[in-house]
Amino acid sequence: MDLDRLLDIVASLPALHSHAALVQHIARPCVDITLHAGPPESCRSRFGGLPLVPPDFVWPSHPEAEYRFLGQIDFSEIDSPPAPLPETGLLCLFYLQDAQGNLFWQDDGYVVGHYRHDPTLLIEKQPPHESHVPPCALALKRGLSLPERRELLEGVTLDEMASESLFYDVPEMARRPNQWLLGYPRYNTLAYDPTPGTDWVPLLVVPSIDALDWCWHDGDTLMIFIEADRLAARDFDHLKCDAG
Repeated sequence: MDLDRLLDIVASLPALHSHAALVQHIARPCVDITLHAGPPESCRSRFGGLPLVPPDFVWPSHPEAEYRFLGQIDFSEIDSPPAPLPETGLLCLFYLQDAQGNLFWQDDGYVVGHYRHDPTLLIEKQPPHESHVPPCALALKRGLSLPERRELLEGVTLDEMASESLFYDVPEMARRPNQWLLGYPRYNTLAYDPTPGTDWVPLLVVPSIDALDWCWHDGDTLMIFIEADRLAARDFDHLKCDAG
């Protein structure tokens, strides 16, 4: 969703058209991610499949579970990526697949990242286990994200009708993809804002997807967060997660 589309939607809603400046103010830059059927051909960004990594890359390990490849983002495939995302480089993300249920979304290391500033001389790396799913290509497009819960509107005052229109009408009309970079988190069954702290931002928001063998919190959403300073420094070594 771009700014023109957002303003058109707001202008069409009686409860919100007088709040256009406020809605524009709270909108956050994001990168909308659209899934394409079939294997990636002309792009590197993908969910599933095999990661592109240096030949000496060591697959991450954990004593209680195995890491699976979640996906990778080639930032050069984003037209004018919003700050503080990199303009180039390849980020691979791996998540813990815990069949025993001993690990929790909020545990340290639930998702780990590997960033390569120079994405040349990379190879596809087979996992040490047999489990991986076919790749799904991604299209990346700069957009805008709005909060979908009152918990994310701290310090902003809207009357009840305007709030209801913002949280229900705008998302319905915008029909944004269910996965994105930056922006606001999305959560359905949690009773709190899952953002770890004021210095943290959503890095990636992804829903449960059967074809990728993803089931977060009984079919909800996985949210991966990073500290803003670390993101600006291209340091993806410390990520936090929640799901709901």
